[in-house]
This record gives sequence, C-alpha cells and structure tokens, in this order.
Amino acid sequence: NKTYGASLILHDDIMKRAGEILDSDFYVLPSSIHETLFIADTETSSVEELSSMVKEINETQVKLEDKLSDKVQYYDRKLGVLENAEARERRISFS
Repeated sequence: NKTYGASLILHDDIMKRAGEILDSDFYVLPSSIHETLFIADTETSSVEELSSMVKEINETQVKLEDKLSDKVQYYDRKLGVLENAEARERRISFS
C-alpha cells in the first residue's frame, strides 16, 4: 500500500529473496520511508554516483517528513549482511 515499505529491508528473508532475484549482491538506495530501490552490484555502479543520486533526489523530490537517509547501503548475499556502502568500500580498499 506504499506506506512505510522501507522497513522491509530489515527482514532477512526479503533481502535474501531480492538477492536471488537480482542474482547479485546489491545496493539499497533509501528513496524514502515508504520505498527503497535495489540495484545489482555491477561494474557500472559506484557508491559515489549512487550516493550523489540519493542526495539529489532527497533534496528535490522527497518531503522532509518522508526522508529516510542519504546513505546508500550494501547487501552481501553470502554473508547475509546489510551495511553502509561507503564504510564497506573503505573496509575493502584496506584489505
């Protein structure tokens, strides 16, 4: 019913199923408290570009009371973990 749908990212079974459908790890873009967008992790996706897109959309298209976050998240299917995409990128670059 398009109300508070973003909370579904907290359900492990839904995130696992999304990974199966996308056949990939994926980025979670917090569009608003009502919806999120899932984008497969491909070579064409960069955290910087996705973060910039989320910030711009939040500033221009989302009501202040519906704003969830400007922070892109990342779902790792193998680990079943959702984490901040920028923090993940820093962690991986130091590995």
